[in-house]
Amino acid sequence: MVTTVLKNLTIDNAPKSWGLTLRGVEIINTIRSSEPARRVSANGVSGNIAIRFPSKKMSRIIQAESKTLEYPVLLSLEFDPDVLEFYDQPPTVFLQYITSNGRRFSGGNTLDYFAITNSGAYYVECKRKEELLKISRKRPDHVSYDEISNRFYSPAFDRYLDGSGIGYRFITEEDINKVESENLDLLYGYQQENPTQSNINRLRNILKEEGFVHIDTLVGLGVSLSEIYHCIQTKICFFPISTRSLLHVDDRTVYASESHYKLLSAYKSGNTKDSDFNFNVENLDSELLSADGKDLERATYEFSLLHNIESTNDIESVGVQLGISTRSVYRKLKKIEEHSKSPIAALLPRKSHMGNRNSKIDPQIMSIIKAVSEEYYQSRTAVSKSEVHRIVKIKCQSKNLPAPTITTVSTYLNQLSDVQLAYSRVSGKKSYQMDIFNRGLEGELPFSRATRYLQHCHLDHTQIDLFTLTDNLKQSQKPWLTAIRDSYTGIFLGHYLTFRHPSYINVMMCIRNMVDQWGLVPESIFVDGGRELNCRSIERLCARYSISKTSREGNPKAGTTIERAFGVLNSKFFHNLEGNSKASKNVRQLTARDLPSNQAVWRLSDIDRLLVNLLQEYNRTYVEKGELSCLELSRQSIRMFGIKPDCKVSCDDEFFFNTLPTVNKGYVTIRKGRPVRYEKMDYWNVVFHQASPKGEQCDARWDPEDYRSLYIYFDKRWIKATTTAKVNVNTERRIISEELAIEQTAKDKANRNNSYKLTASIHKEKEAIVKFNGPSKMNKYNKVDESESVNDKVAVKPTIAIKEEAEYLDPWSLQVPNSIDRRK
Repeated sequence: MVTTVLKNLTIDNAPKSWGLTLRGVEIINTIRSSEPARRVSANGVSGNIAIRFPSKKMSRIIQAESKTLEYPVLLSLEFDPDVLEFYDQPPTVFLQYITSNGRRFSGGNTLDYFAITNSGAYYVECKRKEELLKISRKRPDHVSYDEISNRFYSPAFDRYLDGSGIGYRFITEEDINKVESENLDLLYGYQQENPTQSNINRLRNILKEEGFVHIDTLVGLGVSLSEIYHCIQTKICFFPISTRSLLHVDDRTVYASESHYKLLSAYKSGNTKDSDFNFNVENLDSELLSADGKDLERATYEFSLLHNIESTNDIESVGVQLGISTRSVYRKLKKIEEHSKSPIAALLPRKSHMGNRNSKIDPQIMSIIKAVSEEYYQSRTAVSKSEVHRIVKIKCQSKNLPAPTITTVSTYLNQLSDVQLAYSRVSGKKSYQMDIFNRGLEGELPFSRATRYLQHCHLDHTQIDLFTLTDNLKQSQKPWLTAIRDSYTGIFLGHYLTFRHPSYINVMMCIRNMVDQWGLVPESIFVDGGRELNCRSIERLCARYSISKTSREGNPKAGTTIERAFGVLNSKFFHNLEGNSKASKNVRQLTARDLPSNQAVWRLSDIDRLLVNLLQEYNRTYVEKGELSCLELSRQSIRMFGIKPDCKVSCDDEFFFNTLPTVNKGYVTIRKGRPVRYEKMDYWNVVFHQASPKGEQCDARWDPEDYRSLYIYFDKRWIKATTTAKVNVNTERRIISEELAIEQTAKDKANRNNSYKLTASIHKEKEAIVKFNGPSKMNKYNKVDESESVNDKVAVKPTIAIKEEAEYLDPWSLQVPNSIDRRK
């Protein structure tokens, strides 16, 4: 019912539980009818990345600019059944607030998401807690922090939304569950999978009898991983996605219900029996239901050993197995006796009761240390630690507080992040150099931490270090290689070798090559900031096949997966072939005869065939991780985690048309009975007789690997027009296509330099005519005074001849006589 209301939301049909007013309805309708307020971009200095995620719930592209914060929020909104719609980058909100200095400020704020749920609508702003705390100290009227409830709120935003019925939420890294995010990322794409009824019944029967079953056991019984993931999403079986990871083999157990999980999660080893526990699953202890899964597993394992103790020798052996002393074993036995009704709950760790977590430092002194650190130490001032202690000491004395020791101040400063200090004290460039390593050790950097096959695939271009002949042996050039490589296994999934400079055409051909070889597309591709990798055609292709695209612009080291592979190909393959360009690094030591461009002997088609064989051998034998080759590692990943249904694509006519680039203008003009002219070639199809004599503009696409065909969308269908030029059937289709690419590249280069060359040639011709005829005849063009005398050194007869012709001809079209003509 709510979904129907959203199609035409008004104040009259809005659900009363939302509490919306007329202004709130107007805000929601504006957001739903507007495009994103901005396009997010990556920035290597600040550390953010740009993600374009194809949402199945919204049937549109949703943006995120953080892999560890915004992307998990995006996934939770996508999977939450209570969320009806959500939008990224809603229209800018203009807030008015007062800074800590008492100055009034008004500015625009573009929040990250806007969600519409069954219970209402609210804005979502994702920021790290440290950033929000810094804002709250500078602009408390903008963002404030409530220490009692441990949440952030905005007085300025409260005033803006007052009387609208719309809420807002601040989400920090403390609200993100990394395990749950990994599971949701794995499960995304299986919502529309249709499992067979027989497999669903088999799964239900096993869970009814056993209470739990390992996923590998179900796979052995004939249930596919796609069907299991679908059952987890549709609640046919239960899996604790917030505490257990589907990526860990030991945790891949599904349960009949959440209550069964609380009791049976520790039974995977099979050392205990249900009869040993006199519990009713429906009446479990509340402490057990709220316990962490790993703590519950440990407590159950301890109980399975403790309740079978019969002698003192058993106590010593149990202590060895549990890794505790004999005295601790007696203490645990006493707990079991005291809590006979719930012995497992008695063995649960009391972490909340452990230790004194209260700081001995006065909170006022601690706030002074933090304020001085942010103002003087974490800034471009970059004072020393002793200077920080001196300033803190002065501020404490002014407030009649005991001054902390330098050890206390230094201990606090030493806890600050080295990366953050480099960013605030030196520059963002230095922090980037450090951050690329520190984040990798912590597992927070998403680019090099793929967990399965096809999850992260890197795509990029490089110009190979080898001069190659065109297939007609006319000239030599260094071709460009576009490749896509899987981050987890290291497999080269596709490549495209061409003389054409990097463009979206090369990217489409590379993805087509991948589908042609493997019948797969990646879950996510990582690209740099090149325009050809972020154009509309590539994003349209990614959206059509549910490929998430992540930009690492400004973060070149994040692309080591593909950059390192390019370096290996050059050093191990291209540098060992005749015509390589290694010597060009010291070009001043070369003569014209020794230039690598004059040593080329390999043709492009031959290099392409060698490269195909090389990459196949590389995938089969190269060891990326552990002891398995790239191909063996991919098979193991498929066996353990499967492949998403959206990644399976066949190279059919539909995919072929989707990877065809458009013509330069995007369309061609068809006239009745006339061929279509494109790139100096005529294309014909008998359907053109049905076109209008005045001409019709139709969408057109062409195949970079076959210049002989042009595909035109005419009369609500795609037709294939064939060139009327004579074609040598013995010539490979791609040869002439590459020659056309070279010609187009030269034409583009000439066009870029055209203005400079044209200006230079005009000045040269003007100087020659003035020198030969004198400046009098130039008066018409550059207003030279006719009273000036003609150059006496010029012969008379040629001058008269040129003058007579100049009365009838354009002087710019005349050929200036050379020295031989003047001697005649």
